[in-house]
Amino acid sequence: DASPCKAWRFDSEQRKWRARGRGNLRVYYHSEARMAKIVFMDTKHKKNRLLQWIESAQAAHLSEVDDAAATSNCVEWVANDYTMDVQQPMYGSWKLSFLEQKQKADEFVALFNKYLAMQQQQNDNNNERQHVDDVRETLTMPTTTTTITRADAPFSFSFSTSTDAPKEPFS
Repeated sequence: DASPCKAWRFDSEQRKWRARGRGNLRVYYHSEARMAKIVFMDTKHKKNRLLQWIESAQAAHLSEVDDAAATSNCVEWVANDYTMDVQQPMYGSWKLSFLEQKQKADEFVALFNKYLAMQQQQNDNNNERQHVDDVRETLTMPTTTTTITRADAPFSFSFSTSTDAPKEPFS
């Protein structure tokens, strides 16, 4: 179900919040990829104004906006936005005001942070699997010999690893 809201991005050059429009917000979750994304559609211009994966390093939180039309139902987070360019996203701070709907703001914060925690857990698991794979590859690497010939004499270097456990325990 789409939630009506107003969106902003923080313009770091001008040091102020810039309106992204007034429209509807949807959060989608892709169960196979285990990723969630935010899509905000400006209803006046019929354009996507936010297109973001929930993958931030920071959790979303309730916030204030310096705008007479805004309410205290604002949520702020930091993320990459892919609306303008999917190859080079715009990184920055973002805000939504859930127009007179404090409950919707609380629900969005909870949902964003839930999906963020799931994404971070998946990243941690992927990093752990990659580390295990790297160690496994290192342990099973075959013996390698490299010979460098210099003008006066050859030089050999050998590297080998073993997956065998030590014969005696370490003391």
